[in-house]
Amino acid sequence: MFQYARIPSLLASFDALSKFFWLVCIAVLVFIYPPQLNLLVFAVLLVSALLLGRVGLRRVRQALAVLLALAFFFLVGGLFYGKGEPIFSLGPLVYTWEGLTVRGAAAARILNVMFSSMLFVWVTNPRDFVTGLVWLGVPYRMAFTIFVGLNYIPILSNEMGYIRDAQRLRGLQQGGGRGGAVRGALGSAFRAYRTFLLAVLLRSLRKAEITAFALDSKGFGAFQERTYLNPFRWTRSGLIWLGVWVVLVVLSLYASFGLHLFTGHYFAY
Repeated sequence: MFQYARIPSLLASFDALSKFFWLVCIAVLVFIYPPQLNLLVFAVLLVSALLLGRVGLRRVRQALAVLLALAFFFLVGGLFYGKGEPIFSLGPLVYTWEGLTVRGAAAARILNVMFSSMLFVWVTNPRDFVTGLVWLGVPYRMAFTIFVGLNYIPILSNEMGYIRDAQRLRGLQQGGGRGGAVRGALGSAFRAYRTFLLAVLLRSLRKAEITAFALDSKGFGAFQERTYLNPFRWTRSGLIWLGVWVVLVVLSLYASFGLHLFTGHYFAY
């Protein structure tokens, strides 16, 4: 879910920096727009992923399962806002319209920022992104660190599956206590996940150590400048895509601060 999809598409043909600055535009828009318009932006991102990015329904469903669960927890926070006209109550907790607006704004922002970031990862080759960062003047050692991080996310996801399967084969229980007791079930689940997280942490540290040894053995960082097989180049289609979103940001800023159409929610959490 968190790796380059390698699917030919219109978004994949854009240069990496145009898509990166497009993410900046999304980040600006989510703080300008109220929740209703943020949901409209999310719909545009969803259509872009399916039609322009061709990432597939399965990948999108996996992302939405995570994002909607996270957004739900933000909405639940409205129970503790405590101001405004009530909608319903759960004992001493009252859910208000103001709480729904504030927490809904936060949930919509999270949806847009995280989904647009996932879309960027799906349709952008990490090597192109690294060469783009170097073109901007970022030291190539720092850019390569970002490249390694982007590549290690899917590797770590696969490692977590291998570790889980290995622990099950060795008889490590994932939950359930004797007699179905709640205390035994929680204790068993805690011990299982503690062992699992420890194994993932040790595996990650081991991979980081191997990578560091490999870089040192190849003399990485010995020279101030590097040459690249595929140097960065702007694409016309990518600049057009970025230009459309930049115009949208400028118009939205004018509508918000010049015409005062969107007010009172910029930093509402």
